[in-house]
Amino acid sequence: MAMAAPPSAYDRAITIFSPDGELYQVRYAFEAVRKGWTSLGIVVESGVVLAAEKRKMMPLLDLDGIEKIYKVDDHIGGHLCGHGKRWPRPNRLREAHHG
Repeated sequence: MAMAAPPSAYDRAITIFSPDGELYQVRYAFEAVRKGWTSLGIVVESGVVLAAEKRKMMPLLDLDGIEKIYKVDDHIGGHLCGHGKRWPRPNRLREAHHG
């Protein structure tokens, strides 16, 4: 009886199907989206509205310590998620010097 390779053998590239016909990278992407928080940007006549959801996923999580929307300068705002949350300050400083 041949054993199927573990998922890790099939999740290295988006183009490699598992023996059961699944693309693990696509499953991982859908799972990340499902776990993600909603964010929204709306352009209105007098400006822009940026909003982001905050969910308390752990009892000791302090929601006041979570920034989701950042002001880059008077004309640029942004929302970071995932690994992007680690880089806001260096990016803001870099943009300030080029603006």
